[in-house]
Amino acid sequence: MGDKVFFLISSLKGGGAEAVCVNLANALSKKGYDVNVTTLNNKKSVYHNEISADVIKQNLNVTKIRYALPSLLKWIKSNKPEKVFVFSYEMAILLVLARYFSSHDFYIVSRNINNIDEKYKKRGVKGWLIRQLVSIFYTKSDCYINQCYAMEERFLNLFPSEKCKSNVIYNSLNSKFDYDFSHVEKIKLRQDTPFFLCVGRLSYQKSFSFALESFALFLKSYPDYKLIIIGEGELEDDLRRKVSVLNLEKSVIFKGFIRDLSSYYANAKAVLLTSKFEGFPNVLIESIAHATPVISLNCDSGPNEIIKNGVNGYLVENRSVSEFSEKMKLLINSDDLNSLDIYQTAQYYSIDNIVQQWEVIIRMELK
Repeated sequence: MGDKVFFLISSLKGGGAEAVCVNLANALSKKGYDVNVTTLNNKKSVYHNEISADVIKQNLNVTKIRYALPSLLKWIKSNKPEKVFVFSYEMAILLVLARYFSSHDFYIVSRNINNIDEKYKKRGVKGWLIRQLVSIFYTKSDCYINQCYAMEERFLNLFPSEKCKSNVIYNSLNSKFDYDFSHVEKIKLRQDTPFFLCVGRLSYQKSFSFALESFALFLKSYPDYKLIIIGEGELEDDLRRKVSVLNLEKSVIFKGFIRDLSSYYANAKAVLLTSKFEGFPNVLIESIAHATPVISLNCDSGPNEIIKNGVNGYLVENRSVSEFSEKMKLLINSDDLNSLDIYQTAQYYSIDNIVQQWEVIIRMELK
């Protein structure tokens, strides 16, 4: 095929956007595209080794985004891209500036991550400044890809003039989790100790303190259960203190970052999502792809477009610890949730299906 696809992303650390980028790069390369993934640097690059050998990997050799403009201009001059897909608001702003100063013109396709109004709401002067830069420069992108319809709605509420450039493409299931149902059944083990699972960065956004409070209430009725938390982040010490305050030291296990989550997903009673806001929570589709149900707060945005109540899990409308705990009890006592039904709700997000939607944008003539 030979069509060139350029992905620009801050890093390949262990986050959702990074996983999506690598998954798409590998899938497009497999279909014959010439794919280039460029990062600021290779520092703490968790996913670097998961990129196909056929994908070109480059980095700008800079430590911070604010230092990257000269290197990015050199990168543009060297690669002469026709269309660049960028995976963060800050990188998109930088790319718009670089295009302005470059003698080479190209299209910028920005993939929206999280919701802009939530992402910078609590970041003081820095957040205010970034919001101004987003308003001025980010909207100079030629096309936007939103991860779900709720995200698009909030984006267009802020920037209604960008409607004609806006698209929705759900995140794909990571190809390493794209199992046949028979394989999922094989990796489901008989657990001596039943457990719930939380996966994600230990940050304000993910709000694992809410999960701890809900689990503590649930544990009063079912003391044999465990809660496993997988992830790293700036609030780890705070969460450990919360565990101590709630007397959960024997029931909550912090696992840190784990690369291969399959056995955890497959054998959990359910995956819990308690975020204050989301872009499109990959953890939910990864869970249901392992035929494991999910319980999620109906946060902005994404969960209510993934969860089918009573089919692949439960959506909790109110940010209520008691309501969330009751859904945990309902799930372990109900026979309504069928493993095959749960698994089948994940099939829409297969990489083959999602990459076809990206190909439409790749081939689109933008104006």
